[in-house]
Amino acid sequence: MSAVKVFFSSSHSTLNDELQAWLGHVETTILNISMDSNEYGHCLVLLHEPGAGRRYTAQVFFSSRHSSLETTANDGLLQGRPGGHQLVAVGSNQYGHCLCVIREA
Repeated sequence: MSAVKVFFSSSHSTLNDELQAWLGHVETTILNISMDSNEYGHCLVLLHEPGAGRRYTAQVFFSSRHSSLETTANDGLLQGRPGGHQLVAVGSNQYGHCLCVIREA
């Protein structure tokens, strides 16, 4: 049975912390992710199957410029642990662009 998990924060770093905390204590299969951003913050939604037994890691990147976001994300992904299946979501607002990458651990 599928379920959704919704994260919302006006801060990309808080969004990252909340996502990391949730991923650290659940076993699930993430099927899809989506992000929408507006002047109030970033809303990240995960469609998942609870209890399916997989572990994930995530990285949330933010930049006021799309070219900087690409560089920051690529640098961060090189430092991250390679994993299996990967999912990506991006949202933009007047402050910049927020990118979330979730990898199967």
